[in-house]
Amino acid sequence: MADFIMNHRKIGLFVFVRKMAFTLLVLAAAVSVCMAFRNGLEEFDFQWDPAKLLMMGDNPYAYSLEHKPVTHPGFMTPEIAANQLPSCLLLLAPWTVFPQLTANRIWDACNILFTIVLLFLVYRLFFRDDSVIRGKFLWFALLFLAGAPWYILISNGQHLLFSLAFFMGAYYLAVGNKDGVVGECFSGVLLALSAFKYTTIAPLACIFIANRWWKPVIVAVFLHVVATVWCGLHLGESPFALVVQSLKVGSALTGADGVDVASIVHLYYPDVNVSVWANIGYAIYGVLLVCTVAMRNVDNLLRLSTLAVIANLMFYHRVYDFVTLAFPLVYAMKNSRQFGRIDIAIRVAACLNVGWTFFLARAVYRLGVGHSTISFILQVILLFAFLCKAGMLRDENEGAFLKTGETNEQ
Repeated sequence: MADFIMNHRKIGLFVFVRKMAFTLLVLAAAVSVCMAFRNGLEEFDFQWDPAKLLMMGDNPYAYSLEHKPVTHPGFMTPEIAANQLPSCLLLLAPWTVFPQLTANRIWDACNILFTIVLLFLVYRLFFRDDSVIRGKFLWFALLFLAGAPWYILISNGQHLLFSLAFFMGAYYLAVGNKDGVVGECFSGVLLALSAFKYTTIAPLACIFIANRWWKPVIVAVFLHVVATVWCGLHLGESPFALVVQSLKVGSALTGADGVDVASIVHLYYPDVNVSVWANIGYAIYGVLLVCTVAMRNVDNLLRLSTLAVIANLMFYHRVYDFVTLAFPLVYAMKNSRQFGRIDIAIRVAACLNVGWTFFLARAVYRLGVGHSTISFILQVILLFAFLCKAGMLRDENEGAFLKTGETNEQ
């Protein structure tokens, strides 16, 4: 009887703590949403300036490379950083028909739609097939909205939500082979639209190659080639030169207070040649990227999670780009009923990552600190755990790759 009472009290305490945690998370998400969109109504940068110049027939990359002020009327800031590919800037053409402040507010509203689409597709892909997992989706959605990456994305007007919403649409059509060839082609169109944040989406899109979904990739590449050629004709310049110019603007940001390989080198060794060491880092993570794509008998969510972690380490990124760690979070949630050592390592690393990135990173951001050693180390731990789980490391006793066990069907 005493044990029964004790166990009953423990269960009651657990339920109470769970309800309190859920209530606090709801409040945190509500505050985050309100503050994010309040800040988002003000001036921010979502590349309207260079897109507008492009549509006006004026080369936006010349302004960035030559540090020329923009003298055209209607621009809210005289200096721009046109670090997007010309075909990606063309994606913003619908917003350039509006004045900049109006376009900012429309973009802010669109981010609500992008968020809803992203969460809906994540639910359809990863949560709906299991009643236990389905019950965790609300926790995931609240954590996603309350987190620092989403909050800063909206406040700064960045464009990763735009890209992720279209990318998940392309992935959803491809993984289910929706409507045959028509669905594959439409998946390619969505994949092309998602490339606006190419430094994140390009590594994630490797999952299409891993699954041999060639038609969407071919369609997406074709559309960007056509768009780039149109931009060259519109501006009267070589399309190839425009691509090179955009990459030059982007490379100028290397080591500029981000959370990528180059920034880490610059943080600890400010006097060394950042580009050389960054290229070495890119090569190392490029190998991991290839290994991830080559994994066999691994579910798509694990591969997608690994690609998301690698993407955030390779190229110029800020705290808000960590919103892609939603994929490792889903993976950790889906595998929370397993108790193997590797699964525990994954869950612990994922929880530490999420705990740091989605909450403490907000304090780091407000203090003006652009890079966190803790966040980087935790990402490496998480990546290592993923690779162990995926069988990329050899078992010394058996001399063979570690087994992944049964995979989750999508």
